[in-house]
Amino acid sequence: MFGKLFFNIATSMLAFFVTSVIGLVLVPLLVHAYGLAGYGVATLARLFLPTAAFGLFDFGFGELATQAVASARADGDWACCGRRLRLGLIWAATIGAFSGAVMIGLAWWLPGWMKVDDSSQAGLSLVLAVTGALSPLLFASLVFEGSIKGFENYVAQRRLEVLSTMAYAASAVACVHAGLGVLWVCAAQLAALALRALLAFATAKRALRTHQVRLLRWTPDDRAWYRRRVNVMAANKALGACQTQLAPLLLGFLLGPASVGAFDVLSRLPRVAKSILGLLSSTLLPVASRLETASDAQGMRRLSHTGMLLVGLAALPLLAAAMVFSEPTLRLWLGPTLSGRWVWQSLMYLVPAFTVLVGFGATALMVRPHAIAAMNRLIALQLVIQFAVAFTALSSLQERAFILGQVCAVGITFFLQLRLIDAELGSGSATYRRLLRLLGIMIVLAVPSLYGAPAISSIAQLVAAGLGYVIATWLLSVFVVLSAAHRQQLRSALLSTQGRARQRLRRIRP
Repeated sequence: MFGKLFFNIATSMLAFFVTSVIGLVLVPLLVHAYGLAGYGVATLARLFLPTAAFGLFDFGFGELATQAVASARADGDWACCGRRLRLGLIWAATIGAFSGAVMIGLAWWLPGWMKVDDSSQAGLSLVLAVTGALSPLLFASLVFEGSIKGFENYVAQRRLEVLSTMAYAASAVACVHAGLGVLWVCAAQLAALALRALLAFATAKRALRTHQVRLLRWTPDDRAWYRRRVNVMAANKALGACQTQLAPLLLGFLLGPASVGAFDVLSRLPRVAKSILGLLSSTLLPVASRLETASDAQGMRRLSHTGMLLVGLAALPLLAAAMVFSEPTLRLWLGPTLSGRWVWQSLMYLVPAFTVLVGFGATALMVRPHAIAAMNRLIALQLVIQFAVAFTALSSLQERAFILGQVCAVGITFFLQLRLIDAELGSGSATYRRLLRLLGIMIVLAVPSLYGAPAISSIAQLVAAGLGYVIATWLLSVFVVLSAAHRQQLRSALLSTQGRARQRLRRIRP
């Protein structure tokens, strides 16, 4: 179980690392070409996508498609899978058409409301209208990609992401080189997303054809299954979209594109870290679906708590290194203008740190509707705290108030989420004690690292210092944090991952 899971995680993280590096290289290029205000316009244009603020209308289409395929792989009922996928596609395309119509209707007013410069308003309106027209396809692509994940074909899934990101990056560089405006960069991103959706459709169709899956008309039982899960998944997705995407949208209305650009820059690296580390849990859903279908409670408990420990061991030292070396990172990445705000970027890394620890258990619980409902209530509380703090501090901290609000909210609700996971999957107190040991190691190593951080003057020195911190933490953790059984599990999983990688390479070689 852990061997295949580790291989999928490794594949996902490698692909996302590539796409993230491309995105991070583009940030200074776009900021220098168009300024913070122009970069803020590009950020605002991206918000109205199913993966951003329009995630409010995503009712969990991708996750439900993943569960439908994974369940069929466990019980062999591919006819049921086809019926549920058809129902999901119709729901997704309908919601996409509705949200797209709303977007087209508002496209000519939104730029003015968000204080966009007069010279850019007409172009941004056109971009938003095209986004609305593409919404049915983009929402349907959530079902296509969810189906691919259900087959645990993460190599194909990540290939789509890398290809679309490379297409966007090449187009964006060409726009900057040709002296075109920032709205051409927005159009290039829309074209790349449409390409990704079409490739996802072709890949999902080929995978389903191998099992002779036909998209038949659904039964009342299928509709009840879908409605029961949609009721809780819709709230979960809407709360998640508000938590991550509402801040830049509100900043656009309250303070304008320049503040949106500054917020995006300060939170970009922590958000990339959160997305990459979220992949540690993203491959878990098909496994959890199969365990739940087989009523394997012991397997679910072991998956959650051993996974939480290993994920914490993998992720927390990386995040701690990013926090410690935040100042030289900002200085070398974007120059000295924003490096004085490194403390805010450093604070923002606490969000992925808390999130990754509860992510494994929370993803496992997505196969239990009542547990999703309970988690939704905690996320709603988190949202209330986040924006209460943000609006209280807005006048004095400007865009940084939203960083403070998010950090406070995630930290306060973290322990409540752990309680819920324990109640559903069993006690994990031994796991938490081991994670506390890891925290102690990181704090001890952080003191000399913080002292030496201002002296770093090159990317090579930054990489060397960060790797040194992480490797030292991992070496100490192997003996201080992990038990002999954990070390054996880790060794077996790594060997299995290595074997699967070799098999993939043999298939690629002629």
